[in-house]
Amino acid sequence: MQIFHSNPFRVLGIKANASAPEKQKVKNRIAAYIKVGKTPSLDFDLSPPLDQLKRTQELIDIKSNEILSDEDKVKNALFWFVSGGTIDDIALSNLTESKDFDKALVNFEKGSKGFVINKSTICSIINHSTLEIINYPNHNDKDRLKAAINRKLDIASSDQYLTLLLNFLNPNNLTIRSNSIKPQIVDSLKLLLKELFPNSKSETLYLEFFSTQKEIVENIKEDVNKTKIERIKTFVNNTIEKREGLASNYFQSAMMSTFPKLGNELLDNTQILLDEIKNSYGENHIKTCNIYEEVLTEVNYCALYPFSALMEEFNSLTEAKNYDALRNLILNVGRDPFDQIIKTTSRAARININVPIMDSIESNLNIYQESKPTWHEWYDQSKSGSSSGSSGDGCGSSIENVLGYIFWGIIIIGFIRGCN
Repeated sequence: MQIFHSNPFRVLGIKANASAPEKQKVKNRIAAYIKVGKTPSLDFDLSPPLDQLKRTQELIDIKSNEILSDEDKVKNALFWFVSGGTIDDIALSNLTESKDFDKALVNFEKGSKGFVINKSTICSIINHSTLEIINYPNHNDKDRLKAAINRKLDIASSDQYLTLLLNFLNPNNLTIRSNSIKPQIVDSLKLLLKELFPNSKSETLYLEFFSTQKEIVENIKEDVNKTKIERIKTFVNNTIEKREGLASNYFQSAMMSTFPKLGNELLDNTQILLDEIKNSYGENHIKTCNIYEEVLTEVNYCALYPFSALMEEFNSLTEAKNYDALRNLILNVGRDPFDQIIKTTSRAARININVPIMDSIESNLNIYQESKPTWHEWYDQSKSGSSSGSSGDGCGSSIENVLGYIFWGIIIIGFIRGCN
């Protein structure tokens, strides 16, 4: 529990609002021990449950400088002990002299008066919550720990409450603002929870313990969503890099399946994250729509790119009446080049999200499905006419007449829709 173990007030061996004579007394004692190469055991060490300290003059100087500003005083006092009057002094005596944690807790609770924060109770509430957290390894009660953490957050969230605390700490100013304190307190508590529950998932842990803190919960969810969106964008960028690296080989039959497989892999990697973003923001939120659009645009392009490139080559060879090259292209690509394209695009089309790219995906899927039987006819004619030149010419003419205009129309429509 570093937030307590290394707290400047603990290292200096004092309560957060110790008087000048109290500070000097402890300072002299520490100096005397350090002079002979030893470290003193002080009342506020609380070891155990806290780890033992090894004090040096350098450490004392560092920690003294960490509580010069009002902000630092308040921030560290919130995680230590402050005397607000007689009942706190009695409880602190139970804690430091007799080491009776249970009795100290009872007295701090008395001073807290139902844990309603005001000038007369704030110190007892801070002290009670500090001791509950420090003593968690002994009582092992998560509900008590949660209550203690949220009491500190309630104080850190209020200018009024922080100013009440500040006025006990020999302040330089009369007021303090929560917007300068609260983020640091939240970060410190997150680190504390990760120390206490190292095997728990951070998001689940924070949402459990900060469940009553609406603003913090919203910030946690936003941070989590931001991380998820960045992960999704990384998957998209990786897919683009892979696709561009393979682009020079798109006419090989393997590439006809590899490109759409990249799109399918992208969906595998992002589907759960996309669902979580949609569940968190809602399906019509701009952040949901934007990230779905980004993923599905790349999935669509992974299918459209090899299809369009193949059709372009087909049209070029048909126009040139280069039937030998055309036949070789067809036979090299194979009989079912659209299977993986259709599979990947069909999967994308089934995603229930209303974003612009979905219109293109559905239109392109229809084109791929309509093209498949025509391609089979093309392949069968090319294969049957591959043995002789004369039959090849006849086959070439047939291909040109029957399929040329069809695929010209397909490629034009596909490019227009796919690029929208």
